[in-house]
Amino acid sequence: MPKPLKVVLLVLCIAGGAYGVWWWELRPQPKTADTLYLYGNIDVRQVALAINGTERIAKLMVEEGDLVQPGQLLAQLELESFQLAVERAAARVETQRQVVARLEAGTRPEEIREAKAALEAAQAVLDDAEATLQSVTALFEKNAATPRPSPR
Repeated sequence: MPKPLKVVLLVLCIAGGAYGVWWWELRPQPKTADTLYLYGNIDVRQVALAINGTERIAKLMVEEGDLVQPGQLLAQLELESFQLAVERAAARVETQRQVVARLEAGTRPEEIREAKAALEAAQAVLDDAEATLQSVTALFEKNAATPRPSPR
């Protein structure tokens, strides 16, 4: 058999085989009673959203079945806990401002009088303790007082 004829037969066999595979796989399938056809949508039951935190959702921007685009806002979180945290931080800042203002203003006359009164009270307690010490020492020297055991 001549070589060109072999090549033509080989090409025809390959083409025939390809047509057979195409006809078998891609031919229209007849509808039969035992074939089940379903139409509809696939519902995703769980979606992982990129939301930082554990707050409640305040507002949904889309409904089930809506088409969404990448980067589209889907929901808004409740901001109450964030607002409370900001208010607490602002209160701490104001407290520190008051402390700084008090330090810059200096001591008030009322505080000076209060400190002098506390000094006078402490001096009175000291004077009384010294008088008691002298009295007990004098009695002890005359053997009129018993020695108190030292505290351990």
